[in-house]
Amino acid sequence: MKMMNAGLISGACQYLAVNHPPLFQVSVTGPEWKHFLTKPSLKYVLRLMAGMARDHQPSQQAIAENSLPILHRLEQISSSEHIGTLAENVMEELKKNQSVAVQIEKVRQETKAKKRQLAMAMRQKQLSEMGMEIGKKGQVKVSSRRIVNEPHSVQSTSEVGACCICREEVDVGEKIMMVSLLLSFAYLYILL
Repeated sequence: MKMMNAGLISGACQYLAVNHPPLFQVSVTGPEWKHFLTKPSLKYVLRLMAGMARDHQPSQQAIAENSLPILHRLEQISSSEHIGTLAENVMEELKKNQSVAVQIEKVRQETKAKKRQLAMAMRQKQLSEMGMEIGKKGQVKVSSRRIVNEPHSVQSTSEVGACCICREEVDVGEKIMMVSLLLSFAYLYILL
């Protein structure tokens, strides 16, 4: 109790709050997280928190009140300094307190929902790039084709048409000859 009154827990929680990078807006492989994870004092702060939280409910409450989201994010990180394992040790000590265990579960569910939301946004982006969309029941459907670089499909009044594949101009006489050739091919194919 004397250590808690001396401000060790509040100092450790303040250290995490002041120094950690944004939890979700920045990748953990980015320079901000790398800098934070390589701080030599981080592993000592986590060890201190785990030791103070061991079978001491006021310390568990104080740590949970200030640092749960940060600790949860840290426990998901794998590093050569074993920061994830140290954060997991703190979380395990905190889970021994029933009220804190409920808070931990809430934070974990929020993280799960956030990751699901980010994954759905990425999926929607990739599907839209491929010309697809998600239907009402969650089924993937091909969205209506958007013609961007193609000429308008308005019928021209001139006697000259265009091939829909290569856009080569075809006059009406050639068009009739091509249709009759195609029809005779289809007729012969049926007979064979």
